[in-house]
Amino acid sequence: MLYIYMLIDPDTKMVRYIGQTNNPQKRYNSHISHCLNINNRNYNCNNYIWLRKLLNDNKHPIMDILESNIETRNESNELEIFYIRYFKYIGFELTNMSSKGFNINFTPEVREKMSIAKKGKTIENIRGDEGGKVMREEKRQLLIENNPNRSNDPEVKEKISNTLKEYFKDKSNHWATGKTFTEKHINNLKTSHSVDIAQYDMNMNLIKIWPSVTSIRKDSETQYRVESICDCCKGRISSYKGYIWKYVDPDNFNIRKNKSISSARKIIQYDMDMNVIKIWSSINAVARNLTTAYNAQGVRNCCEELRSCYKGYIWKYASPELSKLFNQFSSFF
Repeated sequence: MLYIYMLIDPDTKMVRYIGQTNNPQKRYNSHISHCLNINNRNYNCNNYIWLRKLLNDNKHPIMDILESNIETRNESNELEIFYIRYFKYIGFELTNMSSKGFNINFTPEVREKMSIAKKGKTIENIRGDEGGKVMREEKRQLLIENNPNRSNDPEVKEKISNTLKEYFKDKSNHWATGKTFTEKHINNLKTSHSVDIAQYDMNMNLIKIWPSVTSIRKDSETQYRVESICDCCKGRISSYKGYIWKYVDPDNFNIRKNKSISSARKIIQYDMDMNVIKIWSSINAVARNLTTAYNAQGVRNCCEELRSCYKGYIWKYASPELSKLFNQFSSFF
């Protein structure tokens, strides 16, 4: 039978060491004797230095059992590592040299125990009200010292303080004081981000005009994937669910130009004899086309002349003049 134990400082009542043993009394005595043996290889380890300091003051550590009735060595190793890491995590200054260095995977039972031990616990629950305050203050000071944007210059602090006081002295001078949204402004906010979407069949016969992508998402009967619809509207794919989808202008239903597509660098796909195969709106359009299996990085490397060809084709960035022409007549490509 194995045990997990801890050694506690008699003055501060803080946990200082976590260990395992099959005989707690014998292990306690060995700690005392070994720390006094100058020939012991661990004579100068943190635990023994702490124990010698207690003994010199005529004091002894307190041993308390954390876990008992442990049947296997592997389980005791897991629990020992867990308690060492846990007590270090919550702020105790253990004298253990490490977490023993065992390279093991925690069992689901031990993981569950670790989770339960950490839930709902605060520093005050573990270290007491006074110990918790001290630890929080130490962490607060550490954050202040490591803040790269904080200035300790009294003149800078005074200048910031005076600026804020002057700014908030007369709130009536603030630009937003007394202003309210007009009905027109509210309506613009409601409609500014919505874009009408036209749904066509494969023969470009108009099926329906949707007021926004959100309205398509909320329609429980269609169950369309709006991300794919947006890809279709932006020219990344040709159709979705047997339909062609286009952004439209609310006044005349003309195809609406997408800024991200028009500003992207156009890609020309050639065969090995430099015959034009296709002009793509962007590298992303090439990569997201469902009928091909082109990789964006492969196309980009070819365009930047890092490789001569990709997938049996030559890829080139289009000239600015050709890109401008493409934007004007994109509906024909």
